[in-house]
Amino acid sequence: MAKKRQTKSTASKKRTTARPASLSDAIELKLVARAMAKVKTGKIPTGQERSALKRHESKIEEERRWQHYATIPQKHWREMSGRQAKVLQEQAERYGIPFGSAVVCLPDVVKALHDFFSTNAKRLARPDIPEGIDPNDPDAMVWAGDADPGSWLDRVRRATALQKELEYEKSKKQVVPREDIHEAFTRIAGLIESAGEKLRRRYGNDAVDAISEVLDGLEIEIGGLSNGDADGKINSGL
Repeated sequence: MAKKRQTKSTASKKRTTARPASLSDAIELKLVARAMAKVKTGKIPTGQERSALKRHESKIEEERRWQHYATIPQKHWREMSGRQAKVLQEQAERYGIPFGSAVVCLPDVVKALHDFFSTNAKRLARPDIPEGIDPNDPDAMVWAGDADPGSWLDRVRRATALQKELEYEKSKKQVVPREDIHEAFTRIAGLIESAGEKLRRRYGNDAVDAISEVLDGLEIEIGGLSNGDADGKINSGL
């Protein structure tokens, strides 16, 4: 019994704390009730009663419309879109628009759709932007400018080609061709050979042993640079 008294007390409290209707609302409800009663008995409501009844019916209709908006069956959405359920689900997942479930809430779809428009405004305005380029990235879009869409891709291609050429020119300064190194080593070996001849004439063969070792080392290095071409040998004559 105590539990029932507590429930009754809670319900009573809710009724007493509920927001009371305004005087105008109360008058409106009375006019609606009188109008409905007269219509039911075949009597003609007054102009004031008819206006109140019309406002009431419009309010009920709007509330029901919002209920329908929030509970559109997937079947109806498929018929309106002309798409199969699988296609709708794939589009919903790809674009983040919630129309792939069994029941579609139109207010959510409308909000998501306009959020999508806002987020992708630049890409939608420029459909020629390649996939993978962020239209919100100023560096990626620097070549777009005010050019017409048809030439934008060409400008991007030219910019990419120019960048590759600059990278190539930079790499050429850092990487010396193997043939040039081979030729330089050969010239160095020739200079060392000449110095060895002078030392031989002045100090004898023992004085050029160290130079011979250097030349042997150069022969090995040049042989490796030649990548097996010929034998990489230098005829020192020592």
